Amino acid sequence: MVKLFNYIKNYFISEHVNKFCPVCQSKVEKFMPLSEQFRGKVVIENKEYLPYLEAEMLNANEYSCPKCGASDRERFYALYLKNYLFKRYKTENIKMVHFAPEASLRNFLNIFTFSEYRTADLMMDKVDDKADLTNLHMYKDNYFDFFICSHMLEHIIDDISAMKELYRILKPNAKGILVVPILEGLNEIHEDVAITTEVERLLNFGQADHVRMYNKNGYLKRLTNVGFKVHEIGYKEFSKNIFEQSGITEKSILYIVEKVN
Repeated sequence: MVKLFNYIKNYFISEHVNKFCPVCQSKVEKFMPLSEQFRGKVVIENKEYLPYLEAEMLNANEYSCPKCGASDRERFYALYLKNYLFKRYKTENIKMVHFAPEASLRNFLNIFTFSEYRTADLMMDKVDDKADLTNLHMYKDNYFDFFICSHMLEHIIDDISAMKELYRILKPNAKGILVVPILEGLNEIHEDVAITTEVERLLNFGQADHVRMYNKNGYLKRLTNVGFKVHEIGYKEFSKNIFEQSGITEKSILYIVEKVN
């Protein structure tokens, strides 16, 4: 593992490196832009938004890695895992569950040896557990040391129940990556259970399978009401240079939730 970290560090400090993907650990000439299909507008309370272009964590011009397909948020997760979690704890002692596992990030995690690494999703094939995030009955209380749950809560009508289940399965003082798309400039969470058709959801939430649009304060309030302590990780925990090389914008915030008693 030490060799792996040194390998990555040497790439970052090299003057000859243009861009670097921390997920597949590849030098790339440039990252690929966000597809035009995700650049549409929504109207909320008579105000127009471009939800993906105005998201807190999104680099529309350098969205995906041309080699592994990892998005900018996945690259941020890999930076955090390598520089925080895996440097502080031996992976051999970590029990982790990865919800709706992204292919590139899953391949990255397969480099490491965990005490237990499980993948879970209700709809995806080739996962360890078919799991409804609002009812994780297959997992015991206080079981996992870490979880990854990215861009899932905006698909779930009862997001509070999902947050409570994620809290339940964590050990005391254990943490997880819990990230949703957050729209800058939005005053409160935009949701309406009466909006049910794909067309309506596309116009209101920016995607046909989304059921809400989160704002920052509303999201943080829901997490803390469940019991989580929320840690906000930004470029200052790394450096502007690392963010630039990884294709991550300086406004990006990674939300790490911690189970506290």
